[in-house]
Amino acid sequence: MEPGVVTNFTRIDRELITSVARGVLNGDIEESIDRLPIQLHPRNEKPATRCCVHKERSITKYRLMAMMGHRLEDETDESKPLRAYAHEALARDKPFPQPGMTVIGEACRNCTQNAYFVTNACQGCVARPCMSTCPKKAISRVDGQAKIDPDLCVRCGSCQKVCPYHAIVKLTVPCEEACPVGAIAKGANGHAEIDFNKCIHCGQCQVKCPFGSVLEPSQVVDVLKAIKGGKRVIAMIAPAILANFPGSVEQFYNALKTLGFWDVVDVSLAADRVAGMECEEFVERVVERHDPLMTTSCCPAYYQAVKKHVPQLYQYVSGMPSPMHIMGDMIRHRDPEALTCFVGPCLAKRAEGLARDTINFVLTANEVKCMLDAGSIDVTKAATAWAGSQLFPQQATMQGTNFALTRGVATAVLAALPSVLKDHEAH
Repeated sequence: MEPGVVTNFTRIDRELITSVARGVLNGDIEESIDRLPIQLHPRNEKPATRCCVHKERSITKYRLMAMMGHRLEDETDESKPLRAYAHEALARDKPFPQPGMTVIGEACRNCTQNAYFVTNACQGCVARPCMSTCPKKAISRVDGQAKIDPDLCVRCGSCQKVCPYHAIVKLTVPCEEACPVGAIAKGANGHAEIDFNKCIHCGQCQVKCPFGSVLEPSQVVDVLKAIKGGKRVIAMIAPAILANFPGSVEQFYNALKTLGFWDVVDVSLAADRVAGMECEEFVERVVERHDPLMTTSCCPAYYQAVKKHVPQLYQYVSGMPSPMHIMGDMIRHRDPEALTCFVGPCLAKRAEGLARDTINFVLTANEVKCMLDAGSIDVTKAATAWAGSQLFPQQATMQGTNFALTRGVATAVLAALPSVLKDHEAH
């Protein structure tokens, strides 16, 4: 599955998040939440994928728990109803601290270990390059076709590369193959477990799992509760998410105001500030101190990957905060009582937001879509004229807006470099 592909689980999760959001907006989530798994999986309906309707309901319950901000591994009482989890979500002062991802053990397929095997496309050729190439002599000829001994195979893939009929295929565990840092693997119970000492919160395991067993705890309940409670919740919009919504940018901003956000600010303004800060840092480190390089990226997954897995490069990573953090600081300075809600494109930004006290909530574009649907708000029917942000009415530069593009951060830093160098030479 490629990123951006709308799968069956995408549709299921949108339906569930929308139901949770609607329950909070209507004030009846505690009364309605326990019936959702039953409504979605009636007793007389034949299960589409799993063994029985009861397992479908159980897995739906766990999905709803995560969508109310709970980590599934923390469950201590299987008989605890969803309404109790909803009550806890409504009662908490802030989102539960989370390491990033959670796994539904019941949904995990217990996938077969990565392995190579020979298909019926094998022609039993005379050359037998697979046998001669195998360094462990794990391939033999049985009934006219090649056969791989799994006990001898070391999964090097040499046989697959030389087969002239492409008859040897690799069976993979999707989440393990997708993880770029080897942070997810089967635990003692056969289900996927995430090692958060290795995890960089890139979210690839969630994207690639075909059984939807990897989830991220949501903060939809927390945001809507704060809005309904009369708090000044400010939506901080990353420009990377705008293409996910129909209509114009102005209509999207007005739709968020209709939903109840007190103000909507463009994080590109903070990106402009970050570009100038990183440019000054570059001059200090590379021009003055003669460091060999300085890497720049506002992607928290990249930052964590370097810190945890390429520590020798960490000294060269820019030490400047990301636009999300700078925007949170700017808002808190202007309005100390405001609550900040960053709306971004990925899981990694949620993990980054949890690490700074000026960021109260982080939502994904998908969650905001569901919240708008729950409120029956059509972006395309919102007003086309935007009055501007109350806190930061100024416009960002194109360089700041393009931060999310490939090489966008570096391009913005380079654009600011001539004026910084000129000031540096003057002093």
